[in-house]
Amino acid sequence: MRLIVLVALMAVLAGCATRAQLEMARLMNSVESGKAASEACIAKVKETPEYRLLAPYLPEGSASLAAQANPAKATPAEIKAVFVVQEAGAECRKINLEGMGSLNPDMMALLAQAYAKVDAGYLGIVERKMTWGEFVRVREAARTEFLDQAMAIARQMDRELQAAHKAEVDEYKEAAKAILIWSEQQHAMYQRQKLIEAINRPRTTNCQYIGKRVTCTTF
Repeated sequence: MRLIVLVALMAVLAGCATRAQLEMARLMNSVESGKAASEACIAKVKETPEYRLLAPYLPEGSASLAAQANPAKATPAEIKAVFVVQEAGAECRKINLEGMGSLNPDMMALLAQAYAKVDAGYLGIVERKMTWGEFVRVREAARTEFLDQAMAIARQMDRELQAAHKAEVDEYKEAAKAILIWSEQQHAMYQRQKLIEAINRPRTTNCQYIGKRVTCTTF
């Protein structure tokens, strides 16, 4: 399974760079880098002739009814191909698990469980205890269950990040309000002090005659 871009569901938080927004950026960067590495790895696996042999049983999207009803069991060549593809895909699964782990530990656990279910299906195939149709249904169910549960976690992460962002913005607003009030108080105190100083400052008045006219200056 490819690394799903779950974080893309999260709303883009507006405003200043809160801790929640920084975490959002970290998650999205992690998803993008993990997705690129995963896709490059899977592309290499798909180039192998063994994968091309098994491709009809590994649909990219939802499996068709015909694929789910396929009564055939694996041929010897297909069984050999399963082992090759599984080994070749081990690094891809590691990349995906690490990518999910960087997002959320619960998501990584869900992906590990999905891989385990699919591996059990592969075991049924190589032991010829399971038809290809049964394997396709197992794989489809594992993928659907993973996506549903992972999406629920992503939505919860979104709600928590939004709540954290709002709480931090509210803190910023309260801090800004407190600073404004303090600033106004300081300004008022300064004005009162200047007035008091002006009232209490000693004044001198000098008067002088210029002819018969008296001119006085106070300072």
